[in-house]
Amino acid sequence: FFFSSRRRHTRYPLVTGVQTCALPISHADTFSFELFVDGRPVLVDAGVPTYERCAERHRTRGTAMHNALQIQAADSSEVWSSFRVGRRARVSNGQWLQRDSERVFSGTHDGYRGLPGRPRHTRSWAARGDGFSIDDSLATDSPQEVTIRFRAAPGLRWRQVDGSAWQLEEGTKTLLRVAVDRRLAYSVRSDRYYPEFNRPEMIEVLEARGIMADGHHCMHSIEVLEAVDARSEEHTSELQS
Repeated sequence: FFFSSRRRHTRYPLVTGVQTCALPISHADTFSFELFVDGRPVLVDAGVPTYERCAERHRTRGTAMHNALQIQAADSSEVWSSFRVGRRARVSNGQWLQRDSERVFSGTHDGYRGLPGRPRHTRSWAARGDGFSIDDSLATDSPQEVTIRFRAAPGLRWRQVDGSAWQLEEGTKTLLRVAVDRRLAYSVRSDRYYPEFNRPEMIEVLEARGIMADGHHCMHSIEVLEAVDARSEEHTSELQS
């Protein structure tokens, strides 16, 4: 699936991972996504370091290396060896909705059903003309420790602008503004990204951590910014499959 917001000839694809690990080479990336602005990666997953069986191959297939919600430091699907997948996340309730001027895609997966409380994760993306919002919620018998990640592409830096937002910047240019959920604690760490085999680049990862109970929601609103004067541009948005 992808979301695109057009300003004349500009569009912002949001590529989301809603697969159920049907293929043996799959990653534990259910409900992850990547964002491209003008064809350039802005939010990325880990990439692929190698197909050889090794610790880094295993690590980059894990949920922590994707723009996803992770529960209790577990993987949403059980990846092992170089290509194998054991217990798999099963996606249900996938639906498209029209809500006022937004189009929304949402779905639920049970990839964490083996954890205490048998949590199920629901994520929805709501597209609008200048960006999109991501809403995460849990159905669980007990509170869960969660981490939500936003992995910046190489050369981009996260900066906290106030208590309510983080910006993703390239030099003096601001590409994204993320409105935070005040119930979560935010921090930035470094990690690897592989644009090609065996060629790691260091990137910055914005992490949001907290406790979510049954029915609780965490919301992140992401505004895509451009260098052009937005007042002279026309906006349309669409959520496509």
